[in-house]
Amino acid sequence: MSESLAQGGFSPLGWLGRATLRPLIYLIDLTLFTLQALAHGIRPDRRLSRRAPYSTLVSQLLFTGIDALPLIGVFGIATGLVITLPLMEMAHLFSDQGEVVTLLVNLVALQLGSLLTAFVLVSRSGSAIAVDLGGMRLRRELLALELLGVDIIALLVGPRLLGAVLAQLALAVYFTLIAIVAGVGFSALLYGLDELRYLYQIPLAFNPWDLLVFLLKNLLFGLAIGATACFHGLRVGRSPTELPQQTQQAIVRGLLLVFLVDGAFVLLGH
Repeated sequence: MSESLAQGGFSPLGWLGRATLRPLIYLIDLTLFTLQALAHGIRPDRRLSRRAPYSTLVSQLLFTGIDALPLIGVFGIATGLVITLPLMEMAHLFSDQGEVVTLLVNLVALQLGSLLTAFVLVSRSGSAIAVDLGGMRLRRELLALELLGVDIIALLVGPRLLGAVLAQLALAVYFTLIAIVAGVGFSALLYGLDELRYLYQIPLAFNPWDLLVFLLKNLLFGLAIGATACFHGLRVGRSPTELPQQTQQAIVRGLLLVFLVDGAFVLLGH
Protein backbone atom coordinates (compact mmCIF):
# COMPACT_ATOMS: atom_id res chain seq x y z
CA MET A 1 0.00 0.00 0.00
CA SER A 2 2.76 2.42 0.96
CA GLU A 3 4.66 1.51 -2.23
CA SER A 4 1.61 2.29 -4.35
CA LEU A 5 1.15 5.65 -2.60
CA ALA A 6 4.79 6.48 -3.14
CA GLN A 7 4.54 5.52 -6.79
CA GLY A 8 1.40 7.64 -7.07
CA GLY A 9 3.34 10.70 -6.00
CA PHE A 10 2.57 10.79 -2.26
CA SER A 11 5.55 10.82 0.09
CA PRO A 12 5.01 11.35 3.83
CA LEU A 13 8.51 12.77 4.26
CA GLY A 14 8.07 15.00 1.24
CA TRP A 15 4.71 16.25 2.52
CA LEU A 16 6.23 16.91 5.96
CA GLY A 17 9.14 18.76 4.40
CA ARG A 18 6.88 20.95 2.28
CA ALA A 19 4.59 21.65 5.24
CA THR A 20 7.62 22.71 7.29
CA LEU A 21 9.28 24.82 4.62
CA ARG A 22 6.13 26.57 3.37
CA PRO A 23 5.70 28.87 6.43
CA LEU A 24 9.43 29.58 6.45
CA ILE A 25 9.45 30.52 2.76
CA TYR A 26 6.37 32.69 3.32
CA LEU A 27 8.04 34.56 6.18
CA ILE A 28 11.19 35.10 4.10
CA ASP A 29 9.16 36.44 1.16
CA LEU A 30 7.11 38.69 3.42
CA THR A 31 10.24 39.99 5.18
CA LEU A 32 11.98 40.79 1.89
CA PHE A 33 8.82 42.49 0.62
CA THR A 34 8.59 44.58 3.79
CA LEU A 35 12.25 45.60 3.63
CA GLN A 36 11.80 46.56 -0.01
CA ALA A 37 8.75 48.67 0.84
CA LEU A 38 10.60 50.39 3.68
CA ALA A 39 13.62 51.06 1.47
CA HIS A 40 11.44 52.59 -1.25
CA GLY A 41 9.70 54.67 1.37
CA ILE A 42 13.03 56.13 2.46
CA ARG A 43 14.24 56.62 -1.12
CA PRO A 44 11.12 57.28 -3.24
CA ASP A 45 11.13 57.02 -7.02
CA ARG A 46 12.32 60.32 -8.50
CA ARG A 47 9.90 59.88 -11.40
CA LEU A 48 6.97 60.19 -9.02
CA SER A 49 5.55 63.46 -7.88
CA ARG A 50 6.14 64.05 -4.19
CA ARG A 51 2.44 64.69 -3.75
CA ALA A 52 1.41 61.24 -5.00
CA PRO A 53 2.82 59.10 -2.15
CA TYR A 54 1.92 61.86 0.33
CA SER A 55 -1.69 61.80 -0.87
CA THR A 56 -1.80 58.00 -0.48
CA LEU A 57 -0.37 58.30 3.04
CA VAL A 58 -2.91 60.95 4.07
CA SER A 59 -5.79 58.89 2.67
CA GLN A 60 -4.56 55.81 4.53
CA LEU A 61 -4.24 57.72 7.79
CA LEU A 62 -7.74 59.14 7.42
CA PHE A 63 -9.28 55.73 6.77
CA THR A 64 -7.17 53.65 9.16
CA GLY A 65 -6.82 56.19 11.93
CA ILE A 66 -9.46 58.93 11.97
CA ASP A 67 -12.38 56.84 10.71
CA ALA A 68 -11.61 54.12 13.27
CA LEU A 69 -11.76 56.46 16.29
CA PRO A 70 -15.48 55.86 17.08
CA LEU A 71 -15.10 52.08 16.92
CA ILE A 72 -11.93 52.12 19.01
CA GLY A 73 -13.66 54.43 21.48
CA VAL A 74 -16.55 51.97 21.89
CA PHE A 75 -14.10 49.12 22.45
CA GLY A 76 -12.21 51.25 24.97
CA ILE A 77 -15.34 52.09 26.97
CA ALA A 78 -16.41 48.42 26.93
CA THR A 79 -12.97 47.37 28.12
CA GLY A 80 -13.10 49.95 30.90
CA LEU A 81 -16.45 48.57 32.06
CA VAL A 82 -15.68 44.86 31.68
CA ILE A 83 -11.99 44.71 32.68
CA THR A 84 -10.70 47.94 34.23
CA LEU A 85 -13.61 48.38 36.64
CA PRO A 86 -13.47 44.80 38.05
CA LEU A 87 -9.72 45.14 38.55
CA MET A 88 -10.24 48.35 40.48
CA GLU A 89 -12.91 46.66 42.59
CA MET A 90 -10.20 44.23 43.68
CA ALA A 91 -8.50 47.15 45.42
CA HIS A 92 -11.53 47.48 47.67
CA LEU A 93 -11.53 43.75 48.42
CA PHE A 94 -7.82 43.25 49.05
CA SER A 95 -6.76 46.81 49.95
CA ASP A 96 -3.67 46.53 47.77
CA GLN A 97 -3.84 49.49 45.46
CA GLY A 98 -0.26 49.14 44.26
CA GLU A 99 -0.84 45.66 42.90
CA VAL A 100 -4.02 46.75 41.16
CA VAL A 101 -2.27 49.70 39.51
CA THR A 102 0.54 47.41 38.33
CA LEU A 103 -2.03 44.95 36.98
CA LEU A 104 -3.86 47.70 35.12
CA VAL A 105 -0.63 48.87 33.53
CA ASN A 106 0.48 45.38 32.48
CA LEU A 107 -2.89 44.02 31.37
CA VAL A 108 -4.86 46.96 30.01
CA ALA A 109 -2.13 49.28 28.78
CA LEU A 110 0.62 46.92 27.66
CA GLN A 111 -1.48 43.96 26.46
CA LEU A 112 -5.15 44.57 25.72
CA GLY A 113 -4.75 48.06 24.30
CA SER A 114 -2.29 46.95 21.65
CA LEU A 115 -3.94 43.61 20.85
CA LEU A 116 -7.51 44.83 20.52
CA THR A 117 -6.40 47.76 18.40
CA ALA A 118 -4.48 45.37 16.15
CA PHE A 119 -7.57 43.15 15.80
CA VAL A 120 -9.61 46.12 14.62
CA LEU A 121 -6.94 47.19 12.14
CA VAL A 122 -6.51 43.70 10.71
CA SER A 123 -10.22 43.12 10.18
CA ARG A 124 -11.00 46.65 9.03
CA SER A 125 -7.97 48.24 7.39
CA GLY A 126 -5.95 45.14 6.50
CA SER A 127 -8.82 43.65 4.55
CA ALA A 128 -9.54 46.99 2.84
CA ILE A 129 -5.91 47.36 1.73
CA ALA A 130 -5.86 43.84 0.32
CA VAL A 131 -9.13 44.39 -1.54
CA ASP A 132 -7.97 47.75 -2.89
CA LEU A 133 -4.65 46.52 -4.24
CA GLY A 134 -6.14 43.24 -5.44
CA GLY A 135 -8.89 45.11 -7.30
CA MET A 136 -6.29 47.33 -8.96
CA ARG A 137 -4.45 44.20 -10.04
CA LEU A 138 -7.60 42.67 -11.52
CA ARG A 139 -8.48 45.87 -13.38
CA ARG A 140 -4.93 45.99 -14.83
CA GLU A 141 -4.34 49.37 -13.21
CA LEU A 142 -1.10 48.18 -11.62
CA LEU A 143 0.07 46.76 -14.95
CA ALA A 144 -0.57 50.12 -16.61
CA LEU A 145 1.48 51.91 -13.95
CA GLU A 146 4.32 49.41 -14.31
CA LEU A 147 4.35 49.86 -18.11
CA LEU A 148 4.67 53.59 -17.53
CA GLY A 149 7.73 52.93 -15.39
CA VAL A 150 6.06 53.85 -12.10
CA ASP A 151 7.32 52.08 -9.00
CA ILE A 152 4.10 50.78 -7.44
CA ILE A 153 5.94 49.87 -4.23
CA ALA A 154 6.93 53.50 -3.70
CA LEU A 155 3.57 54.84 -4.84
CA LEU A 156 1.09 52.42 -3.25
CA VAL A 157 2.77 50.09 -0.76
CA GLY A 158 5.17 52.31 1.17
CA PRO A 159 2.59 54.96 2.13
CA ARG A 160 0.05 52.31 3.15
CA LEU A 161 2.66 50.57 5.27
CA LEU A 162 3.64 53.80 7.01
CA GLY A 163 -0.02 54.71 7.51
CA ALA A 164 -0.77 51.36 9.16
CA VAL A 165 2.22 51.73 11.51
CA LEU A 166 1.33 55.27 12.60
CA ALA A 167 -2.37 54.46 12.95
CA GLN A 168 -1.68 51.36 15.08
CA LEU A 169 0.50 53.34 17.50
CA ALA A 170 -1.88 56.31 17.76
CA LEU A 171 -5.01 54.17 18.12
CA ALA A 172 -3.38 51.96 20.76
CA VAL A 173 -2.61 55.05 22.85
CA TYR A 174 -6.16 56.31 22.30
CA PHE A 175 -7.68 52.94 23.24
CA THR A 176 -5.58 52.67 26.40
CA LEU A 177 -6.54 56.17 27.56
CA ILE A 178 -10.24 55.50 26.94
CA ALA A 179 -10.15 52.11 28.71
CA ILE A 180 -8.40 53.49 31.79
CA VAL A 181 -10.38 56.73 32.04
CA ALA A 182 -13.68 54.90 31.50
CA GLY A 183 -12.83 52.33 34.15
CA VAL A 184 -11.81 54.99 36.66
CA GLY A 185 -14.95 57.00 35.84
CA PHE A 186 -17.24 54.01 36.42
CA SER A 187 -15.42 53.29 39.67
CA ALA A 188 -15.84 56.91 40.80
CA LEU A 189 -19.58 56.68 40.15
CA LEU A 190 -19.81 53.55 42.31
CA TYR A 191 -17.35 54.28 45.10
CA GLY A 192 -16.95 58.04 45.18
CA LEU A 193 -14.79 60.74 43.66
CA ASP A 194 -11.78 59.56 45.68
CA GLU A 195 -11.31 56.90 42.99
CA LEU A 196 -10.15 59.61 40.59
CA ARG A 197 -6.74 59.44 42.28
CA TYR A 198 -5.99 56.49 39.98
CA LEU A 199 -5.87 58.89 37.04
CA TYR A 200 -2.46 60.11 38.20
CA GLN A 201 -1.30 56.94 39.98
CA ILE A 202 -1.55 54.81 36.85
CA PRO A 203 0.62 57.06 34.60
CA LEU A 204 3.25 57.23 37.35
CA ALA A 205 3.42 53.42 37.38
CA PHE A 206 4.88 53.34 33.86
CA ASN A 207 8.65 53.01 33.62
CA PRO A 208 10.85 53.75 30.58
CA TRP A 209 11.06 50.05 29.70
CA ASP A 210 7.26 49.74 29.64
CA LEU A 211 7.01 52.71 27.29
CA LEU A 212 9.72 51.29 25.02
CA VAL A 213 7.97 47.90 24.87
CA PHE A 214 4.65 49.59 24.12
CA LEU A 215 6.23 51.65 21.32
CA LEU A 216 8.11 48.76 19.70
CA LYS A 217 5.20 46.34 19.97
CA ASN A 218 2.74 48.67 18.26
CA LEU A 219 5.21 49.63 15.56
CA LEU A 220 5.75 45.93 14.77
CA PHE A 221 2.00 45.24 14.93
CA GLY A 222 1.31 47.99 12.41
CA LEU A 223 4.19 46.84 10.21
CA ALA A 224 2.94 43.24 10.22
CA ILE A 225 -0.66 44.27 9.45
CA GLY A 226 0.23 46.67 6.65
CA ALA A 227 2.86 44.43 5.05
CA THR A 228 0.64 41.33 5.11
CA ALA A 229 -2.30 43.20 3.58
CA CYS A 230 -0.20 44.73 0.79
CA PHE A 231 1.64 41.47 0.14
CA HIS A 232 -1.54 39.45 -0.35
CA GLY A 233 -3.27 42.22 -2.27
CA LEU A 234 -0.47 42.21 -4.84
CA ARG A 235 -0.59 38.40 -5.09
CA VAL A 236 -4.00 38.53 -6.75
CA GLY A 237 -3.73 37.24 -10.32
CA ARG A 238 -6.18 37.31 -13.17
CA SER A 239 -9.03 35.38 -11.60
CA PRO A 240 -11.65 37.33 -9.58
CA THR A 241 -11.90 34.38 -7.18
CA GLU A 242 -8.37 35.11 -5.99
CA LEU A 243 -9.43 38.43 -4.46
CA PRO A 244 -11.52 36.99 -1.58
CA GLN A 245 -8.98 34.21 -1.10
CA GLN A 246 -6.05 36.57 -0.74
CA THR A 247 -8.10 38.92 1.45
CA GLN A 248 -8.92 36.05 3.79
CA GLN A 249 -5.27 35.02 3.92
CA ALA A 250 -4.28 38.62 4.67
CA ILE A 251 -6.63 38.69 7.67
CA VAL A 252 -5.72 35.26 9.03
CA ARG A 253 -1.98 35.62 8.59
CA GLY A 254 -2.04 39.19 9.84
CA LEU A 255 -3.67 38.02 13.07
CA LEU A 256 -1.20 35.15 13.33
CA LEU A 257 1.76 37.50 12.97
CA VAL A 258 0.30 39.82 15.62
CA PHE A 259 0.07 36.89 18.04
CA LEU A 260 3.61 35.78 17.19
CA VAL A 261 5.01 39.26 17.80
CA ASP A 262 3.09 39.58 21.07
CA GLY A 263 4.28 36.13 22.17
CA ALA A 264 7.88 37.09 21.41
CA PHE A 265 7.57 40.17 23.63
CA VAL A 266 6.06 38.04 26.42
CA LEU A 267 8.99 35.62 26.22
CA LEU A 268 11.52 38.45 26.17
CA GLY A 269 9.80 40.00 29.19
CA HIS A 270 10.45 36.87 31.18
